[in-house]
Amino acid sequence: NNASSSSSPDDTSAGKDEKKSDLNKIQDAEVKIKVLTGVKIADLKELAFEIVPFFLKHNAEADAVDLLLEIDSIKHLPKFVDKNTYTRVCLYMASCVPFLPPFDDVSFLETACQIYISQNQLAKALPLAIKLDNDTLIRDIFSRSKDLPTSKQLGFILAKQSTAFRLIEPKEDTNEDVNEI
Repeated sequence: NNASSSSSPDDTSAGKDEKKSDLNKIQDAEVKIKVLTGVKIADLKELAFEIVPFFLKHNAEADAVDLLLEIDSIKHLPKFVDKNTYTRVCLYMASCVPFLPPFDDVSFLETACQIYISQNQLAKALPLAIKLDNDTLIRDIFSRSKDLPTSKQLGFILAKQSTAFRLIEPKEDTNEDVNEI
């Protein structure tokens, strides 16, 4: 009991120190924004790139995505996303697509697809590649498939979309069933 009670105040103080550090970061960012009235766009982007990891760390994925959208830097999002945040980020991005103007919608789909691929979520990336109507990306997703069940799953997803798509070079480790799908 003594060991656990002695570590508890340390944990609490460490948590308080982290909260103080986070608040200081927010205050520093606010001060920078106030000072930067006649600032260059590059400086604002640099500031945003400091804020995005904070948002992602504190479950504010939508705010991180919206901030990068506002500064036309959504393509930079994948470098901030990790295994703990990619799901919520990509779901939010995909849900925003119908409400975005042209070019932003494509950029969101491409970025979400790139994030899914980086996290080896091929079955989630493929529908986005199909929406983009990008045969090269579809082939890339298929080529990343390492096993037969995943290849079959990707084949079924593609078949469900009723797309006339055929792999140019069938994978060697797949059987004829996958190629037919």
